[in-house]
Amino acid sequence: MPTPDAPSTHARGREPTDRPAAGAAGDRPPRRLTPGMRLSTAVVFAVALVPRLAHLGRFVTWDEPAWALRTLRFWQAMLDGRWAETIPSAHPGVLTVWLGGLGLAVERWRQPAAVAQAWQVAADLPGLRDTDDAALKALGAILPGLTWPVAVFHAAGIALAYRLAARLVGPGAAAVFAVLLALDPFAVGLSRVLHVDALQMTCGTVAALAAGAFARRGDRRHVLLAGCATALAALAKLPGLAVA
Repeated sequence: MPTPDAPSTHARGREPTDRPAAGAAGDRPPRRLTPGMRLSTAVVFAVALVPRLAHLGRFVTWDEPAWALRTLRFWQAMLDGRWAETIPSAHPGVLTVWLGGLGLAVERWRQPAAVAQAWQVAADLPGLRDTDDAALKALGAILPGLTWPVAVFHAAGIALAYRLAARLVGPGAAAVFAVLLALDPFAVGLSRVLHVDALQMTCGTVAALAAGAFARRGDRRHVLLAGCATALAALAKLPGLAVA
């Protein structure tokens, strides 16, 4: 017959099995952000944003007026319901004109006369040439206003990349990676212009890190994030499909 102490002995024997095994869910980072991670993510965002917004519009590449013109024509076609004319280019550059459209909405409130003149240029000009001084001046007047959403998007993408990298290699190495990405002169220069290349780079980086985080942690949210970032990379420029 079992002694009276048998149940308690059996219960004590069960206790270790109720604890999470080492290397399983017990050592995974919590789903909720810690205050330290929130602060470091905000710092990375600020470090990435400042050089991208500082003196915006001080230099202009030739492609930017062309993308400003495509942005205006895209939104003209959208507002008029001319869906066949909403393909801005073969890149396809959709993400660029989406972000440019956000800036355009603000510019219509800030400087309506300049935007009205740019709308007229987009309606009248069949194509943009380097000799179209009046058109280039009209488009250049609103160009900084179209570009700031691109800078904010890149800064947010770098902050998100830091968060994902921290899950893969830890916060220290992730911080070094994020600061290098935030302050690299080539990356900064490309990500403060209205264009497609840097948008593809940022979205592709987030997609790759999200896929790596899913492989490491198995969180389905990372699969969704990787898919969305890959789609945005392809909408920026077709080679973004290579991330898939």
